[in-house]
Amino acid sequence: NVKETGLFPMAPDFSKRPASLREYVPDPALWSDGLEKQRFLLLPQGTKIDNAKPRQWDFPVGTVFIKTHPNSDQVSATVCRHN
Repeated sequence: NVKETGLFPMAPDFSKRPASLREYVPDPALWSDGLEKQRFLLLPQGTKIDNAKPRQWDFPVGTVFIKTHPNSDQVSATVCRHN
């Protein structure tokens, strides 16, 4: 359940979320048969992404990646933690 993560307490309204949860759009956009997706990134407090190598970013341990499908029949989310 999306609400149980604590990241989206007002799901399915994904506009109400912690300020530390940043929305991003991949470039180029990934096609998925017309299904709308939103992607979010949550970095552990006090950390940053190491982008010294342009094509090989290093994310801090504890980074959380989230993908949601807000306009499907059932609101769903995929949450992945970088350990």
